[in-house]
Amino acid sequence: MTIIATTQAPTPWKQSTDDPGLAFDLFPAEVFTPDASFTKVRAILTVGSSQGTPPTLYVFQDGPQGPGLVLEAIYDPRNIYGSHAKGYDVYAALDPAAPTIASVVQIRPMTGCGCGSKLRSLVPFTTMRHSAPPALVGPLPAPPVTTP
Repeated sequence: MTIIATTQAPTPWKQSTDDPGLAFDLFPAEVFTPDASFTKVRAILTVGSSQGTPPTLYVFQDGPQGPGLVLEAIYDPRNIYGSHAKGYDVYAALDPAAPTIASVVQIRPMTGCGCGSKLRSLVPFTTMRHSAPPALVGPLPAPPVTTP
């Protein structure tokens, strides 16, 4: 729902008991929003959970005390553009004060293996089940529309 931190080290992530299905899990990746950018991160798109959690984008970044959450936003699974090779554009609600307005969030794969990063071994949820991803709408880039 909001950008957690942009200039300071992320607060270490405590494993969640939520059980979302994982649609996409990209690492290492770069994430670009209209107001921030993050490099060498792990981006996870969930399809929601049996506990009622909506489809959510999580972006984790390595910090001095371990991986932490730097972006959490509800996204629209009907508006995902791209491919695993080139990355994805998704419409996400970045402003908690205006949850019906979506912004394009770009998720791009980075080269390299991410060796030495604690993000590789991060298990953010107690249940890490992969689910069928939503159908992709089209190729990159997503149309720059700000409402779903």
